[in-house]
Amino acid sequence: MPRASKTATRTRAAVSPSFDGDDAPHADQVDEPQPKPKKARTAGARVKGRRGAMSAFTNIPLDLLYDICANLEPRDLLALSTTSKVFRSVVTGAASAPLWVAARKRVGLPELAHPMTDLQYAHLLFGKGCSFCTRKNAGKPEVFYRARICTACMKDKFADTISDQGVRAFAEAFKDHKKMHPFTLLVANQTAVEPRRDVPHYRLEEVIRVSADLHSRFPESSFSSSLGHGSDSFFFIFTRTSGKRRSQAIHTEVTEKSTPFERWWFAEREDKFWAQQEDGFKLSEWIIKQKIAQAVTKEDLRKARREEIRRRFKDQGFQPDEFNLDFHRHSLFNKPELLTERTWTTVEAALKPILLASRSTCRRRFFQEQLATYQVQPVASLLAAYYPSSATVLSALPTWQAACNVDGFVELDELWASHKDAIVGELDVLVRSRIEGMLRAVGKAHADAVSAQERGEADELVPDAEPASVEVPALPALMPRSDDEPVTATDAQLVAFLADDPLSKFVNSCCTIVRDGSSALKHVASSTCAVFKRVEATEWAVCGGGGPGNLEIDGKILIRLLYLRRLLDSTQLVPQDAEIEKAIMTHKLDAIYPRVEDRMTKVPKCNCGLYSATTAKDLLPQIRLRSRA
Repeated sequence: MPRASKTATRTRAAVSPSFDGDDAPHADQVDEPQPKPKKARTAGARVKGRRGAMSAFTNIPLDLLYDICANLEPRDLLALSTTSKVFRSVVTGAASAPLWVAARKRVGLPELAHPMTDLQYAHLLFGKGCSFCTRKNAGKPEVFYRARICTACMKDKFADTISDQGVRAFAEAFKDHKKMHPFTLLVANQTAVEPRRDVPHYRLEEVIRVSADLHSRFPESSFSSSLGHGSDSFFFIFTRTSGKRRSQAIHTEVTEKSTPFERWWFAEREDKFWAQQEDGFKLSEWIIKQKIAQAVTKEDLRKARREEIRRRFKDQGFQPDEFNLDFHRHSLFNKPELLTERTWTTVEAALKPILLASRSTCRRRFFQEQLATYQVQPVASLLAAYYPSSATVLSALPTWQAACNVDGFVELDELWASHKDAIVGELDVLVRSRIEGMLRAVGKAHADAVSAQERGEADELVPDAEPASVEVPALPALMPRSDDEPVTATDAQLVAFLADDPLSKFVNSCCTIVRDGSSALKHVASSTCAVFKRVEATEWAVCGGGGPGNLEIDGKILIRLLYLRRLLDSTQLVPQDAEIEKAIMTHKLDAIYPRVEDRMTKVPKCNCGLYSATTAKDLLPQIRLRSRA
């Protein structure tokens, strides 16, 4: 039989002799002994390490420690009081008073007329947390109430006596207590009136306690005997607490203190009240000065940070005109902190894309200005008049996009000169491809119109009392006869066709106005077009499709336009009425139409559509197609 292990022997020995195995849930199973758990490291072990680190400081001679503390501010002394027992004993001991006086003098803090302990005074102004809850990094100093109060406690534990919410809070607080003593609010401490609160607030627990104390001292049942004239006493105390200084509250000294409440007030309350008021005003002024100084300091930090950021980006080649509004408004640019090598990585990653986009925008705008100047030069390409001005269309050009995104700083004139020929060449190719598409669309529309004539349907497309007998001109020689046939016409021939050929008539999809080919293409290319900013490069000046920036022409439209052209050629334009002419002169509208031939004229109305014109020459381009009734 194998020898039992020592562990099993100790296990059996540990079992009580009176233990009955049948009573166990599983009598045949014996739990194996669990290994002894490792002792967890306690907080004391960690503190021991800290004690070792702090030993170098706690072993400093007291004389040297006092000399160090004599050069600190109240905020630093308060922090030392929470560091260790040694430091706390230094800043709270009997010999610590000169340290605090010197510290307060160093930051300009006044000495209090109604004193607090040095730690309480420091915690009021420099402490963290609320005096009435455990919230960390919360609470603002209430110098009149002499406590730090967070927003949540101000809402839950304080109330005013004017707002509906405050009145309900007071009623709820006194629900289980005797009603509030009439002089309670004159005795209880209150918060200051400031922009955050337009009326003073009172702590409900304190109000209940003060009311109970006043009831015990001056019972309500004995108002008439102990207080004398209650309303007079109330008014007397109210006038003595309503000014910033005692001399402002009352101008005569009281020689007869006839009521018990007044005697108590002068004995125990008045000096304390005015001392707290004077301290509150002094501390309020000090806090305001600190905020102003802090704001100035923050602005200095922002200024230094901005200059350093600009300097570093200038070293990378960015120019002052590339620092746009988005760059200057960025939060990282205006943060009130000095720029360090560690924070520069984050700042550069956030601001550099903005500067690159600004540089690209500056280049794009400069290129557009140079392109507009080039279009009116005598040496410009014949197709320059039709170059698109839309930034979306221009940005789709490969050379344009590459020039706007060239790395590093390059003078704009130099950049334009090196890319001008390539950009103009790409624009010529783009415009010529659109004109070729217009030619092919006219060819298809002409074929449909001729087919309608051969079938005898042409007159049906132009409803009128008499047959229209529309004559469709023959196609010019430069027109391709099939989709596969290339367009071999020169640029000069294409421009002449768009401007003069009677078949060169198109409808702009954006405004449904009929124009000759040259005017229609110039319209979609100009910034006055309704879809100037939202037209895509693939849709610009494309024939067919009905999209924004497209041009439309088909057999039906061509027949109607030819009929209207013939009708308008035989129509006598009617001059304006004398009344209209008089009204124009009265309202000084001559500047709008300086020439007589440019002024508004009346024209007949066709059964096929409604049209109007400004001049006889531009009559056809101003025809607006409308649906018939």
